[in-house]
Amino acid sequence: MQLKNNELKVHGLTQDTVTNEHMLVFEHFRSKRDEGYGICANCNRYNTSEAWCQACDPLKTIHGWTSGNKDVDDCIKEFQLKATSFDDVIEWIPFNKLDNFQKIGCRFFVTWLDGIRYTEKYVNENYEDEYKQSRTPSCVVELKILASSPNLLDTLKEFMQLKNNELKVHGLTQDTVTNEYMLVFEHFRSERDEDYGICANCNRYNTSEAWCQARDPLKTIQGWTSGNKDVDDCIKEFQLKATSFEDLIEWIPFNRLDNVQKIGEGGFGSVFSATWLDGKRTIYYEGKYTQSRTPSCVVALKTLPGSEKNFLKEFKSYMQFRLVGSNLEVYGITQNTTNNEYLMVFQYANKGSLHKFLLSNIRQLNWKSKLKQLVDISANLFKLHKAEYIHGDFHSGNILQNQYINGDLISYIADLGLSRKKDESDLDDSIYGVLPYVAPEVLTERSYTLSSDIYSFGIIMTEVSTGKPPHYKVEYDEILAIKICNGLRPEFANGTPDCYIQLANKCMDANPSNRPNASDIHKNLSEWYKIVVRNFAKNKNELTILNAFKTADEIIPTLSTELPNYSKDKLTSKLLNFKNLSGPINSLSAELSKICG
Repeated sequence: MQLKNNELKVHGLTQDTVTNEHMLVFEHFRSKRDEGYGICANCNRYNTSEAWCQACDPLKTIHGWTSGNKDVDDCIKEFQLKATSFDDVIEWIPFNKLDNFQKIGCRFFVTWLDGIRYTEKYVNENYEDEYKQSRTPSCVVELKILASSPNLLDTLKEFMQLKNNELKVHGLTQDTVTNEYMLVFEHFRSERDEDYGICANCNRYNTSEAWCQARDPLKTIQGWTSGNKDVDDCIKEFQLKATSFEDLIEWIPFNRLDNVQKIGEGGFGSVFSATWLDGKRTIYYEGKYTQSRTPSCVVALKTLPGSEKNFLKEFKSYMQFRLVGSNLEVYGITQNTTNNEYLMVFQYANKGSLHKFLLSNIRQLNWKSKLKQLVDISANLFKLHKAEYIHGDFHSGNILQNQYINGDLISYIADLGLSRKKDESDLDDSIYGVLPYVAPEVLTERSYTLSSDIYSFGIIMTEVSTGKPPHYKVEYDEILAIKICNGLRPEFANGTPDCYIQLANKCMDANPSNRPNASDIHKNLSEWYKIVVRNFAKNKNELTILNAFKTADEIIPTLSTELPNYSKDKLTSKLLNFKNLSGPINSLSAELSKICG
């Protein structure tokens, strides 16, 4: 009884009529009750948390519902009785209350129509703060398929232990088609931060600046249409996946694009520049984060030719690439009202392609700048491969460069017209590309792999070294294709560091299994770049690398800028239909090197 004023409230004694054991009757919530939480309508005592009485409310939550499975019901009720706040109550969620299923990678997201439980703070008629039990409007939650009984309870317990840290569990549901049980939870709990502001819809901290991942995507899919259901569905799919306001794509009416001018023509579509009158989405900060737009800005438009199905397939490839961290900003889709052609609206590259940039700066680019470009490109390639996509048309003309106000020059991979999932069978027997960048096994076996992109990267490394296109002295024809299969590779500029040549040659190995992966390439280039930027060697190996790049810099002003017999049309992807090609080898005769350079 000495504890009653502190930890618990003793009400009396009783005796079990079966065992004759005496039992203490008490309440363990005494210390939790607070006037500021409000008064419980059932027991007329102060609540134990905001709008929640631990002694009364859990008993109400276990009634009036059933999953149809006693074990599942008991499992949920066990945790309902343990809930210490209204927000923490888990529940049985009928499957018909879940809508708009979306798969992102291996994760499943749905819209919960009833919304999430939360405790709402309001001011009463006496201008005093009070709390009430409430729900958010419909919001995005995540699903995870659970193992069937008897492991269901153990799995749920495991997830409930994570609730205060990694995620928030809302309850269980059952797929009415497969009968699989699924955990309904929110994965954004750890992303919510006070600094991001409070969501006006669910009254919780946002998941990024002025953006609530659970609520804002649902607002963006309303109130517009392209006039084409498939296009609408495609845009909405990625609107629901947006993790920030600035990443949100949209349908852009063509009359909001001004001064449309053609700036390029490729093998798989035309590119235009235009002024977007509405401007890009942006976040500005004046005491708090606010959703806004930039003034009108220049953007790029790319036609995505072919059927509507192929158009949406390429656009989805861009968006999947964007989701895994591509530097290429995609703003949405528009439709030319004159010819009804759909166009992708994306970031305008103010420095053009890597191909043009190198040609214009052969004697100006030092190795620090060259390494920075390759670090960016290899990071993009790694992200593309991580998303399990093969580019399939990887060359310097499909690498764009943008220089920002602070002077930073960023390179990023573009033109995914021939991209495909790595496990996707080749669409047909046709091979398209720019010949010197196409891996020899693609020419002979007509099969694209992640390693064929690595070969293309090795060719790009030679181009960055010299500033000139590979094999620019000769025609890109069947004769060159035969020589490439027989081991011909582009030359490097005089003074190119040995470590750099060795890595490029590994990428261009005739045997795809001998080539490094994109992650290893990025790590090597990043290490060299750090050494050059630091301009200091920590050990003998680093000193060798640093001195090699310094020596290479001294030779750059002497590099030849002549490009005999070269036409810019060579960099356009074309159908490559060669015969009489032998199996790829690495040998390289002096005569071939002398003839083709």
